This record gives sequence, structure tokens and C-alpha cells, in this order.
Amino acid sequence: MTLVSVRKRSVSEFQCLACSAKSSDWLRVCPQCGASDTLEPLGDEGEETWSNDRQVPSHRKAIAADLITEKVLPTISTGRSAWDTALGGGLTRPSSLLVRGPAGVGKSTSLLGIACHVAKMTGGVALYGSAEMPATHLRDLANKLGISRADLRRLYIQDSPEAEDLLADIDELEPVIVIWDSMQRFRWEGALGQTELRQVVTSAIDAGASVGAVTILISQVTKDDDFVGENGIRHDVDVELELRKAGAGLVGVDCNEKNRFAPTPLGGIEELRAPKENATRG
Repeated sequence: MTLVSVRKRSVSEFQCLACSAKSSDWLRVCPQCGASDTLEPLGDEGEETWSNDRQVPSHRKAIAADLITEKVLPTISTGRSAWDTALGGGLTRPSSLLVRGPAGVGKSTSLLGIACHVAKMTGGVALYGSAEMPATHLRDLANKLGISRADLRRLYIQDSPEAEDLLADIDELEPVIVIWDSMQRFRWEGALGQTELRQVVTSAIDAGASVGAVTILISQVTKDDDFVGENGIRHDVDVELELRKAGAGLVGVDCNEKNRFAPTPLGGIEELRAPKENATRG
């Protein structure tokens, strides 16, 4: 907003030239008919005065590109080379990712380990929202992955299917990374559906951005391995990753179409790190 000088006459009344409505104050827009700059003083009862007490919107001018400061966003390693390769170096804070892939490809397993790694590397906390698996299941999975007790102290698990519960945790804990597993299973105001899914996704991204977190939305897939939901969700996220089975014990991590922080396509292949039944805890 810019302060500008406007004219005020020392008169007792003004009249609109368009509709003859009267006003005790000079206004740019007539309150009766909506016409602009039509109020004129009734008679000359004094000298004109000037005031700087009114604000009007100022025009925001375009900036020459060479004058805009370049902003290089730092990346955080996921601790997994294929993921870092597909992401163009690692995760960016804040950002939002849509991760999809067939059942059994290792989405939950991989992201549980990544969440704990990112929390450890940044000194923050990870928040894992599970609308499908109970907290005890994820705790057991973390043990089998060999995640240490020290790292587990940085991991918070919310197994309520109500999106509002996870949003409240984000506001309270201010995590560095948030996992929504899976986004289609979270209810909005107690209901499931396409409208509710859109609300869940929008709220998840906004909440993560407000605390500077990486928001990862795990998606269910169709029989064609496409994500479940309207295409508009793809426009909401910063990055879209696809996990695929790449052979015996191997998984591919691909960023084929969208990454606002790196070129596409990029991808890598790694071993599927299945839970170890006899993993040790430190």
C-alpha cells in the first residue's frame, strides 16, 4: 500500500453528479450508486486542504531477471543412494512428495527408515502418520529394520485415521519430516471420498510448509500402478516419485515427470531392504 495525497474541501456537504445523493464526506466512490469520482462540493465554504490519511493499492512492478537473487536450497540425504539420485541430491525443506508404487515394493519400509535418518541428520523429529497400520506394527517394523533406540526417540507415530489428529501433531511437534501413509485412508471430518482426499492433501502440504517440514504422501495405486486420486493432486506436490520392482530383491526409484528442485527424469536402483527378523538394537 502507498500513502497518497488527496484533496479535502472545507465544506459541509458533497453531492454525487450521477445520482444526486449527498454525503457529509468526500468519497471517491458514491455509496449510493457506486460511481467513481462524482462527488462534488456544494458551494465553496473555505480553502482546500491536503491530507495523507488515505491509502490506495500500489502497483507491484516486474523485476529484471538479472536483479533477482538466486536461491539455492540445501538438500538432505535420505540415507539411500537410489532415492538421493532420483531426487537430484536429496530432500528439500520445505517440500511435498507424492510417492506411489505397487503393494510389497517397500514404500512404508523405506520411508520409515528415511524418516528416522532425516530426523537424526537434522537434529529434529520425524512424525509418521499411519491410517492403515497400528503404532505397535510400525514400532515392530522399526525394530526389525535395526533402528536404534536413540533414533526411535526422534520418531513419533500417530495411528489415528483422522487427518485432524495428525495436523494437530504437526502443529505441536514441528517435525522436520511427516509421512502420510496412505493419504487415501485418512478421513476428513470423519468421511472418505474424493472431496475429502483433496482437503487432506491440501491441509497436509500447508501444515508441513508452515513448520518447514518435508511432507511425504504415500499413495495407493490402481491396477495400472497409477496413484489413486484426481490429477490436480499432482499439481499440488513438488515432487512425484514412483517405486517399481526391478528384479529379484531390487527396487527402482524414479522421478520421471515432476521435480521442482531438479531436472527429470532421474532414477536409481537399490536392494529392497526387507526387515531383519534378528536385527540388533543400539
